[in-house]
Amino acid sequence: MTRPQIRRLAPHEWVAAVKLVLTLACVTRYGYFRDELYYLACARHLAWGYVDHPPFSIAVLALVRAILGESLLALRLVPTLCGVALVLMTARLARAMGAGRGGETLAAVCVLCTPTYLGTHHVYSMNAIDGVIWAVSALLFACILQASKTDAPSELASRLPRLWLALGVVLGLGLLNKASVLWLLGGAFVGLVLGPARRELRTRWPWIAVAIALVIALPHVLWQVSHGWPAREFARHATEDKMADVSIGGFFAGQALGMGPVVAGVSVVGLGALLGRKFLESALFPLLILGGAIVVVIVPPRRVP
Repeated sequence: MTRPQIRRLAPHEWVAAVKLVLTLACVTRYGYFRDELYYLACARHLAWGYVDHPPFSIAVLALVRAILGESLLALRLVPTLCGVALVLMTARLARAMGAGRGGETLAAVCVLCTPTYLGTHHVYSMNAIDGVIWAVSALLFACILQASKTDAPSELASRLPRLWLALGVVLGLGLLNKASVLWLLGGAFVGLVLGPARRELRTRWPWIAVAIALVIALPHVLWQVSHGWPAREFARHATEDKMADVSIGGFFAGQALGMGPVVAGVSVVGLGALLGRKFLESALFPLLILGGAIVVVIVPPRRVP
């Protein structure tokens, strides 16, 4: 009898394994963060909405409580796994955008070393889930753009309907997790309109994807309506009383600080590579527009956390 073959881990998968081990080794070395206590309180009172956040992250936490309890390890298992998933999805996205094995590994290492993610994946919050939502959405979008190319293999093109449906589901869950996914949805639309893949807008599948996302998010919207839009009031007070007024230069400096100098440098070099003529003429151009549209939406108010 032949022995089963054990697949060797790819380099970026080893990076994900390091992320898992390091995070699990540290997540219980300090007590509950105050926001985690608030999330636990919300999880005892399930609803379709809350004053300052949608319900998805709370529903996930309620499931964790029911199965594993409220220990620190149980509470922080979800953000730990989200961190691992983000490493894998980022590497896969790099591959979808033309990177080789070295590019995949570099992308994974950058996620592993980003200070912001080191903090995000050590406490329970909707932000850990949000990062995975954005990464999966970007990956699906990249696959859609590849499949929509006129010279794409027929087998790849035949996957377009399923990719659009999957993107609609992911975006819908994202809206149930954090309203900022609207920026992602808007950026993707702008990218499609301005890029060579705009032909997709003449098919029914993008609109079906948007409809799926809105239907999934509808219960939360109805909850907001029935309670007088408390999230809007919360956002207004947070903008006026909590967030700091910074310049556009200060905003980008803060982003670089959150990424760390090495990762920020790699990001700048990567962006420069994407600005090459070959990329601008490719079907993946909307991904660049997507990133630009998100920044345009975020920066003008001049108030950031």
